[in-house]
Amino acid sequence: MSKVSRKVQLAILGTGILSSCGALMMTALNVAFPTLMNQFHISLSTVQWLTSATMLASCITMFTTAMLYKKIRLKTIFEIAVSLFIINIILALGTPNFEILLLARVIGGISTGLCTPLIFTLIIQNVPTEFSGRYMSLGSLAVAVAPTIGPTFGGLVINYFNWKWIFLFILPFAILSLILGAINIPQAEKTQAITFDWAGFGLVAGFVTLFLLGISKLNIPVIGNIILLVLSLIFLLLYIRHSKKVTKPLFNISVFKNKLFTLFFATYFLLQLTNISLGGFVVPNMAQLAMHATAMVAGLIVLPGSLLRLVFIPLSGRILDEQGPVKPMIIGFTVNVIFFIALVTAVPKLTPIWVMVAYLFYNVGFSLTFSNAMTLGINSLPKEIQSDGNAIFNAFQQYSGAIGTTIVSFLMNLGKNAHPGTFGMRLGSRFSLSFLMVTTIIGFIAVLTAFKLKKKHN
Repeated sequence: MSKVSRKVQLAILGTGILSSCGALMMTALNVAFPTLMNQFHISLSTVQWLTSATMLASCITMFTTAMLYKKIRLKTIFEIAVSLFIINIILALGTPNFEILLLARVIGGISTGLCTPLIFTLIIQNVPTEFSGRYMSLGSLAVAVAPTIGPTFGGLVINYFNWKWIFLFILPFAILSLILGAINIPQAEKTQAITFDWAGFGLVAGFVTLFLLGISKLNIPVIGNIILLVLSLIFLLLYIRHSKKVTKPLFNISVFKNKLFTLFFATYFLLQLTNISLGGFVVPNMAQLAMHATAMVAGLIVLPGSLLRLVFIPLSGRILDEQGPVKPMIIGFTVNVIFFIALVTAVPKLTPIWVMVAYLFYNVGFSLTFSNAMTLGINSLPKEIQSDGNAIFNAFQQYSGAIGTTIVSFLMNLGKNAHPGTFGMRLGSRFSLSFLMVTTIIGFIAVLTAFKLKKKHN
């Protein structure tokens, strides 16, 4: 790593801290859902929009970064992101109702959306290819570790203070990130005088919003879901048509013509969907609502596994650079498939301690696969469109979390409504874990197909 300057390393650290703060805040609030439901007199399906709306705002913003990073200096974008994040904290601390809290989190999502792809842009522009695996894995810590430490952090804060202290404790780290980023973020490429693609932005925003609404309204008549999903598809098709007509589209969809990129992207999407849904929603809510654990215990369940990622994710990047991707990806997915089969089978007898131990194994598998999927996907693209690939990876890792959280929230409510009480919550937990097992198996199939295709090309 000696070939990468200290200034670049500190810039990556500064952007990583801000991105981690956003992810930490989002999942820390998940542990407060039962408290917020009582305080604001709302349902679980309503309060989960604190997660889904934040991710949606972040996702829509990330789609703009491929263009914004070319048009505006990177340091300026980072400073805007920090400012928005601090506004989010101020609004949340003074919130009189759920609606203002939701607005605060949407602003926080925009901040995270501006900042997270910046980590990987700095790596792509300033880190030699032979070190890309380990640096991409370090960058991935922000989006892979922080969301799962969030429930532990949130549980401890709520146990000793109240949920608003989550925002207060994070504020100093946001200020630290501002200092590191403002001093060290380099400008490796000249800015370009390009016109922002507002039409493309509107079409993409319409697509992702309508699709998420379509799957979040699973309890309304089927015709309502179909209308929303069809409308989202229309917006997507209109964007594809639009992007072919303009010289500088919001992002270049031609990246999906690359089969390897598409397969590794699908793998990454499903990995993050499972990660955020499991560690950020299912485990803490299952612990509190089905096992009657406290918020602090619910948070502590995921702590050992989250800390394990600090070791295994950088290790997986080093293995990728030195030995190639096949071994860590195959081992990782195998471990996770076994994990979900065991957990789904054992739901009626699960206790917090058993979930904590099982979650350790899940994190070994996840760490060996997550950052490597992104590295392999972006490296499969020509250099001139890697920024578009980066924007797509980062946007959809947020969107995948929003989709996953929405679906598992519905499945947990399904069990609860079918059988009120503890049995119903355990049934809902089994539904959710079964869904995540299926997404893991599909991800495994995608990566095996990618390796087969790569071997054929070689």
